[in-house]
Amino acid sequence: MNVCAVLSQLKRHEEALEHVLMSVVLLQQEYLAKVETNIKNLEEDVVEDEDEQYKLNRAASLSIAYHNMGVELEYLKRFDEAIRTYKKAVKFATTQLGPDHEIV
Repeated sequence: MNVCAVLSQLKRHEEALEHVLMSVVLLQQEYLAKVETNIKNLEEDVVEDEDEQYKLNRAASLSIAYHNMGVELEYLKRFDEAIRTYKKAVKFATTQLGPDHEIV
């Protein structure tokens, strides 16, 4: 996501969008893997606070990545996609982090 931010500042929004898309894919994979691990641990009655915190950190990062993707789409004048992506960012952050979380 840092590369996306730098490219955006340089007004290289197509490249920034490519990088944020890669970030979203990687973060989604990590997040889903952690969710699956947590489900397995719950089935075995093993709940780790560190696992839950890691999952929340990934959810926060993914929420920010969705927002950044919306920003880049907006710069590229792809407004309908930008609005859908912003809505996805809000919905994901609200459901995964809670409505009172600072990122929401």
